[in-house]
Amino acid sequence: LCMFDKAGRLVLWNKKYAEMYGIDSQLQTGFDLLDILHLRAKVGTLAEDPEAYAARARVASQSGETFRHVFD
Repeated sequence: LCMFDKAGRLVLWNKKYAEMYGIDSQLQTGFDLLDILHLRAKVGTLAEDPEAYAARARVASQSGETFRHVFD
C-alpha cells in the first residue's frame, strides 16, 4: 500500500510495499511516483523505463481511469 496526496507526493506507505520493491530504507515522504520508479530501477525491481511507466500512470490519473500494473 502506498498513498499520494493531490499533488502526487508520497504521504503514506506500509512496510510490505517498500520491502516488496526492495526500497524499504530509501523511501521518503514527499517523493513523487517518478522518484520511486527510479529507486526501483536502481535496485532491479522495475523492468521498464521509469518515465514511460510514470507517463502511463499520469494519463490514467488525469482521465479518472484505474491504472493497474502487476509485479510478480
